[in-house]
Amino acid sequence: MERPLDANAAWTPADAFAALDALRAFLPRVAALEQPFPVDVVDSPGGDVDAWARAVAAWRDAGVLVVADESARDARDVVRLASMRLCHGVNLKVEKAGGARGVLCASRVASELGLRTWLGIMVSTGLGCSATAALLAATAAGGGDDAFSDLDGDLLATECSRARFEGGVEWVGDGLGLALSRGPGHGVVERRRPGAGRTSVRSSHTPHTTAARGRVATSRRGRVDRGMASRGGGAGATARLALLLVVLLLLPGRGAPDTAPSSSFASPSPGAPASSPFAVVAYLPEWRFASTDWDAVCVNVTHLILFSLEVTDDGSLTSLDRFPSPEAMTTLRAAAAKRGVKLLLSLGGHGRTRGFPIVAVEKTKRRRLARTLASFCATHGLHGVDYNWEYPASPAEWNGMFALLRTTRKVFDGSPQRLTITMAYYPDGRQERELKRGGAEEHVELLHAMSYDHPRGSHSSTALARAAIRNAEEAGLDARKITIGLPFYGRHVETGEWKTYAELDAAHGVSAEPSKDEAGGYAFNGADTIRLKTSEAKAAGTGGVMIWEAGQDLHPSHARSLLAVVAAEAWGDEGKNAVGEKKRAREEL
Repeated sequence: MERPLDANAAWTPADAFAALDALRAFLPRVAALEQPFPVDVVDSPGGDVDAWARAVAAWRDAGVLVVADESARDARDVVRLASMRLCHGVNLKVEKAGGARGVLCASRVASELGLRTWLGIMVSTGLGCSATAALLAATAAGGGDDAFSDLDGDLLATECSRARFEGGVEWVGDGLGLALSRGPGHGVVERRRPGAGRTSVRSSHTPHTTAARGRVATSRRGRVDRGMASRGGGAGATARLALLLVVLLLLPGRGAPDTAPSSSFASPSPGAPASSPFAVVAYLPEWRFASTDWDAVCVNVTHLILFSLEVTDDGSLTSLDRFPSPEAMTTLRAAAAKRGVKLLLSLGGHGRTRGFPIVAVEKTKRRRLARTLASFCATHGLHGVDYNWEYPASPAEWNGMFALLRTTRKVFDGSPQRLTITMAYYPDGRQERELKRGGAEEHVELLHAMSYDHPRGSHSSTALARAAIRNAEEAGLDARKITIGLPFYGRHVETGEWKTYAELDAAHGVSAEPSKDEAGGYAFNGADTIRLKTSEAKAAGTGGVMIWEAGQDLHPSHARSLLAVVAAEAWGDEGKNAVGEKKRAREEL
């Protein structure tokens, strides 16, 4: 019989290699190696991730799977462990994951990332084992064919629940399978005390199809030795029944709520129309980070996009020095949580998209990029990613872009928060048709129309914004997923040179003349134009507005800040200070 080998987080990489050599003759009897690395291997500066990845690969080459236990608490941990190649499976427990939802979410993520799922249990009772057995069947219904279990919690305690209750999970077929009753609560009923006028109550429900089957054995005294009980086929109706039970328990108002991974807001489901609250999305590039008043910016936006990293030819991330420092991220995350703001990482941008055409057209590289992004978001407390490929240049590249969106959506759907995806495009009519053809709106929450930088005359006229709305409508795109771009800068009408709104105000006092859209040869959007564009975007039923970029404005607390104008138009006259209303809108988004 195969048995797991549990190192209990006590080894070093050198220990792992030495144990492999010493135990090589016994490896056919080893089902898995559990948690050889330290619990905090991913976060610890001395975690030596690369050395552990080599050790894990060596054990796999020898035919033994490495399973993370203490390091795999929830779906976020699963993503991080997989992205660093530290395991081939994860041991999930209701007690670690914060409840049934946490286990189901983490199991789904593990399946998507190609990891096996091991459902375990802490020291528990027979009834506790029944709950995990139901989840085992539910993961079977969800397609987790590689799930296996270790339901020995009641063997490690002085059990009393079996004396008071009967039903629930039962071991059948000489210990070769798990059975769950058809009855409510899996047929768990209370035993009657002797002399209470009745004999012990027996469940009238017959045992149902086995939900687990495999490497188990029965001792001479009839007690089941449940080491790594493997679930095979035949879950059938039991799996569906258990999944239904779990779903019903998770519905609002039914049963005690589980603790789910926290999130400041929810996202729409894949393919569903975007929610109605009006979004104010602002980009902020790396050269602004050091001087940004994070809280002042977050008061007036729903999404803040950190611009930008790049993708390498193999699907990894580069230019990491452009990301905010740990100290800045701590301040930013606090401000975002306080103001209900969604933080996104931008990937690409003008002159920064060289890796996209290579990665997007190859399945393996697309999956690597999506998993890397999910891990990066989990590590840094981000809520999603903005793709800024400027621009796909051929039908093959457009198809690669859509494949990348589909892959990213699939990976992100397994995250605890269901990470967000947005995408930027140029509203020339042709790109809208491509986006519709490829089904881009099915995989993203928002599509940002970069309605600025027009090559002739005023680079961002109201006519251009109206054309962006019209083009999206004519292409058949869902207006509620479109944001209309607002520039916080001006361009010289002859040379194309640009200056920020703050620079134009310093040179020409443009903020004092809100109706003015040109000064010193520079065409820009004054406060009245910004207000009009925001108003028309709302009236057209679009998802919101997008700003390039927040750092070009006057300080957000300034009475004539363009960002304050947008917020007031988006959420009413008190928009800048209507934090409660804005947070409600963010939660719906």
